[in-house]
Amino acid sequence: MSLRRRSAGLLAAALVAGLLTAAQPAQALPPGAVTLPVADDPALAQTAGVPGANPGRLLVATRAWNGLRYWTGSTGLAPVPGAASGAVLVGDTAVWPVLQAGGTIRVVRRDLVSGAETSESGGTDSFVTAGPTGWIAVSGGQLVFRSGSTRRVLLAGLPGSRAAVRMDATTAFFSYLPAPGPWRLAAVDLATGTLTDLGAALASVSSFAVSPSSVAWLEGTSATTLVRRDRASGATTTRPGPALSTVSLLAATDGATAWRTSTGLVVAPADPGAAEVTVPGVFGDLAARGPGFVAVKGGTPAASGVWAVSATGTSSRILDLPVPPERYSALDLDNGRVIYAGATRKGPNLVPLARARTVGGTTTLTAGAETTLAGEPSFVGLSGTRRAVLTSDTGVPVELLDGTTVTGRVPGSRATVSGPYAVVDGTLPYRVSGSRIALPAADGTPVATDVYGSRFAYVRTDGTVRLLDATKALSATNPVTVGTGACTTCAFVVGIAADTVAWSTAAAPFGVAYDVRAKTTRSLGLTPAAVGDRVVVSTAGAALDLAVAGSTAVALGPANGSLTLAAVDDHRVAWTGPDGAITVARLPFGAAHRPRVLGVVARSAFSPNADGSADTWEPAFDLSKPVPAVTLTIRSGTPVVRTLTGTGTLGSVRNLVWDGRNTAGAAARDGTYTWTLTGAAADGDGGVVAVDGTGAATGSVVVDRVAETVTLSATPSTAATRTTGGIPLTWKPAGAASRAAAVYDVRWRMVMYDFDRDVVVYDTAQALRTGTTATAYTVPESMVLPGSTYQFAARVRDGAGNAGPWSAWVDSQQSLDDRDLFRTTGPWSSSAASGSFLGTTTTATSQNAVLDGAVIGSRLYVWATTCPTCGEMRVGVVTRSVGGSSSWVVDTRSATTKRKVLVLSKVLPRGYQSVTIMPWGTSGRPRIYVDAVGSDF
Repeated sequence: MSLRRRSAGLLAAALVAGLLTAAQPAQALPPGAVTLPVADDPALAQTAGVPGANPGRLLVATRAWNGLRYWTGSTGLAPVPGAASGAVLVGDTAVWPVLQAGGTIRVVRRDLVSGAETSESGGTDSFVTAGPTGWIAVSGGQLVFRSGSTRRVLLAGLPGSRAAVRMDATTAFFSYLPAPGPWRLAAVDLATGTLTDLGAALASVSSFAVSPSSVAWLEGTSATTLVRRDRASGATTTRPGPALSTVSLLAATDGATAWRTSTGLVVAPADPGAAEVTVPGVFGDLAARGPGFVAVKGGTPAASGVWAVSATGTSSRILDLPVPPERYSALDLDNGRVIYAGATRKGPNLVPLARARTVGGTTTLTAGAETTLAGEPSFVGLSGTRRAVLTSDTGVPVELLDGTTVTGRVPGSRATVSGPYAVVDGTLPYRVSGSRIALPAADGTPVATDVYGSRFAYVRTDGTVRLLDATKALSATNPVTVGTGACTTCAFVVGIAADTVAWSTAAAPFGVAYDVRAKTTRSLGLTPAAVGDRVVVSTAGAALDLAVAGSTAVALGPANGSLTLAAVDDHRVAWTGPDGAITVARLPFGAAHRPRVLGVVARSAFSPNADGSADTWEPAFDLSKPVPAVTLTIRSGTPVVRTLTGTGTLGSVRNLVWDGRNTAGAAARDGTYTWTLTGAAADGDGGVVAVDGTGAATGSVVVDRVAETVTLSATPSTAATRTTGGIPLTWKPAGAASRAAAVYDVRWRMVMYDFDRDVVVYDTAQALRTGTTATAYTVPESMVLPGSTYQFAARVRDGAGNAGPWSAWVDSQQSLDDRDLFRTTGPWSSSAASGSFLGTTTTATSQNAVLDGAVIGSRLYVWATTCPTCGEMRVGVVTRSVGGSSSWVVDTRSATTKRKVLVLSKVLPRGYQSVTIMPWGTSGRPRIYVDAVGSDF
């Protein structure tokens, strides 16, 4: 699903990659925030791990669509808010690192009983694990022990590039890879720094485990040996180990060693003579716990859980894993509503639904009842009463609506909407009418595009950030470049709201904002997740006030760098955190946000003449926030002509209607009028302004009751001007110039002959072109009959709704080609002739050869090839309506060969003309070349 501007889906990888301004400790929600109820989805699967276990407590990690979450408890699991990747359990304390801007870390410790939390700077060290007395890090090839202000190098040079570390209160055990190998195991005393190589040739980097009194490991490369060493005496015992290819995750207690295979767990008692026991099942993780073990299974809630495994191999399920929340894939705020989309389970199927709740209140927010915006769409883009939904239609499946009225359809799979503008598939700008908004050809298809009213911010493939005003023509300054270096592969690429454009960068400063009004840029030092009016919300769950120079990000709540979705609108921010729930809160800062006109859809002119077409002017205004009451003032120059009032509860003003009359009820004169929209925001933030945030919301409309006339032109017979088939037409306004937004209708009819009554008749007129802006058209040859005459007329419908009168009928005939003439007697032959009508001529020499044809009209035309050896032809005509006949002899001789020469043009009584053509037997040059026959009605 895709919602409109300011909404962003964020990848978990982007959160880990960097890029927070500061460590975010657990915090309470902002005052007055409201969290929406979130339903569980028992069909969603998750993975699980056990990063820590002791007899009194577990630390369990789950990962589902909403990211990595930590849980703790013994008889039940409770969330550990804010715990980040790498967390470990030390007694009743969870310890984890938080990555900061610049690559430094802080190490956070939280008492899971009291909730008390402390943290310390870790500098550029890389956190590995923690114990009761401190934590272990790797830094520049060194193994380092950190405890408060103490930083001790345990090993100055770690051979190899990786290490696995296990630690308790006194000792750290670690693997290392000397040249040329294999992996070795060493121990270091945390108090003295004394280093001991245990002489172990490890099977792999992590094939060892530590218990309170012993350390166990696997030796060998394929067939392994399980070695157990007493930590006090150094005595070792061995037993055959598993094949290395089948084992992963080793854990040890004082009484047993366990490892995971693809089919279950294997428990080997410490006594080498005792038999191994297999616990069947597919487990995801394994850890030692007191004298036994715990293991977890992932998957759906019904199949997943925590199992206790004894040292003798008995097992039982002791805890259920928390059920993942219903998945939300999109989030937005619009005009006092929070809109979200997720998959609702209907039987065995997941059905995507878009839903909304109103959120009211100022100091304390409250959420209304949930409503479904559309039946099972893949997304819903929303802006006031405007929506975009995905349909099952092929070709143009995205349907753009205003209320229940379809305003346009476009190809694509998702769309965002802002007033009367939209972005389809995250890249292409459109109007809600379905018309594409052109970008410069050199910009190509953007990587990403966002929209705020008529303003489109987009990023080219080279990372250039551009800003387009859709109300203006393309020019050297529209669009304008506002930045470079945008990250084209980041989860959040670019966003725009009001005067703020923000984009991600692949490295520091991680995000940049541009002020459209001031034309200045600002480095953010955080990764953007959503953009509002002079505010950016980061992936870390912090909001930055761009209206204040030098401001720092303010933490919004217990998001701790793991926002999944975020949205900003007006004074509110919404997000989904690790628990999947949606929280809506007021921003902790921000000046007034006046309602802006995102766009207006209206005729540029109308004709209040009671003809049923465009008799009223009904502008549709889209505002950026609710305005309970609006006033539209219409002026002619300075004097007020009419004042209209309406409402814009959802920012959508749809009840303003001007009937073309003034305040006294008299008809307003034809001419141009200006309008101004005013009104106060529902939250008291000020009056309506233009999309730039400063100018008045103004425009103009034309009252025009005068209909234009059109003249249409056509060739009387097509062979006169063409060598190809079809009938060319042109039309134009009879006046000096066409009015704006004019469209044309063209109709036609066929001229026929009624032999019973010996009269010319006309077929019923049919539409040939409707609502076209073109002023020329050629009727295809496939649509007309050879020798037939047609009549054409046109009219104009202007932008004001005036439909002009139909023009007078204009005649045009598709000429008879030589091959269309009937060969009554012969011989005749046809051959290709470049430059002739339809590319051929028909020839004969005998006076007995006769061609017959028929046309309707009052003038006869004959075209032929002339040449030095061409002879005379006889043309005979019988006019059926008067019964008379005529004939002429035409000499087709010329000094040079010429194609498509009009050799005969005669005026006749109007009627049905039967035509005959034959050679006249000129001595020495008997041959004639017939090309075409035509008539003029």
